Amino acid sequence: EHKLPYYARMTQNQEKVFEDSVLNIRIYRLIDFTRPEKLMESINRFESPVPCWSEGQLDQQHVWTGSYSAKVGEYSPTFSISTYSLQTEGLSQLILASSFHMKLEEESEPLLVISVDKEQENKFWKGISLKDQVKSYGNWVPVVVNEIVGVKEIPPGSVLSIYIWNQAKAEMYLDDFKVEVAGIKTK
Repeated sequence: EHKLPYYARMTQNQEKVFEDSVLNIRIYRLIDFTRPEKLMESINRFESPVPCWSEGQLDQQHVWTGSYSAKVGEYSPTFSISTYSLQTEGLSQLILASSFHMKLEEESEPLLVISVDKEQENKFWKGISLKDQVKSYGNWVPVVVNEIVGVKEIPPGSVLSIYIWNQAKAEMYLDDFKVEVAGIKTK
């Protein structure tokens, strides 16, 4: 269920229209749908410095688009933003959407990490495995992660960070790393 798109996970009022247990398919009609409000979006194509992103090691030999990608050691370049700039008042949940292209040269278990820190203390941390999205090694693969986080878990004045943790330090490259933050209003 955690792999469903955020709008399907958030809809409380739904009706099952079709199910096939052999094919493992279920189709639902979404009766009550709440449209999220986009709070911000940032893309790092690794061609030049981008606000809110740390710098990393660039590579010109392994690229998805443009002239550069990020070569990932243990950690990728990090997206960080103050929660003050997200204007979360009146929201109950944040939808954190990340998409990028990744080239992993060997089997590994990288994580997309969502971390919230305030005054040098971690308030929230979640590592999401990317292994299931890597269908082949040595090739560029698209990766998409959508995560819903309650606004109560993110204290005002904290810093939200999103990055890749390459625990095994396997040879890895990233390109076109996009982060979107949207909010759902309190009902």
